[in-house]
Amino acid sequence: MHTGRSMRVPARESDAVRDHANFYFAQQDLLEERAAEAGFARTIFRPQVVLGVAVGSAMNPVAALGAYAVIQRELGLPLRCPGHPELLTECTDARLVAAAIEWSWREPRADGEAFNLANGDVVVWRSFFERLAGEFGMKLDPSPQLGRTAPLAKAMPEHAGLWRKIAERESLRIADLDALIGLSWQYADILWAAPAPPRVPMLVSTIKARSLGFADCIDTEHCILEHLRAMRALRYLPQR
Repeated sequence: MHTGRSMRVPARESDAVRDHANFYFAQQDLLEERAAEAGFARTIFRPQVVLGVAVGSAMNPVAALGAYAVIQRELGLPLRCPGHPELLTECTDARLVAAAIEWSWREPRADGEAFNLANGDVVVWRSFFERLAGEFGMKLDPSPQLGRTAPLAKAMPEHAGLWRKIAERESLRIADLDALIGLSWQYADILWAAPAPPRVPMLVSTIKARSLGFADCIDTEHCILEHLRAMRALRYLPQR
């Protein structure tokens, strides 16, 4: 999808395109080479947007969502969904990834296979922001924001001083906004951007794993809120 080409929906594991440099496939090739030499089993998992508690990550939408909401609230602004109003996404909870890995240890048919991995539902970000506003005690600005706001990677770092004041007032563990978010502003901008033409959502099939017995699932909206609450409990984000 990142090459700008259209993809099958839902994409199956066999649809992966390997005609360009991609470090995931480089890692897979190395793993398969070492497995052949040493004789160990291996399984490839391809999760969608991974959700979890992480600090300084390059790809953590949870931290970006939390910090964005806190900054908007501190500025006295309603919560605005910065992305495409019709965008929907599949995600994968980090706990689901862990469960799939544990399952693969016990399932001989998983050896040598690649599996797409997702929570089992989709999230429409504009709808989710209604719940996010409630979680942070904010009003929601329901108007579409696409094209009306600067990318988060440009706008949010300008509030580093404000975040430091919040962190000092609320006794947060990390006062440096960049240290908390890492490159996740850029990642969030990519997640919430308008789909490339033809406008099809980036959805994958998880039937392969389910047909072999891995049927775990989790509510995406609920798990995002769970991780945000965990980040509050750990004092990475302020209380309500």
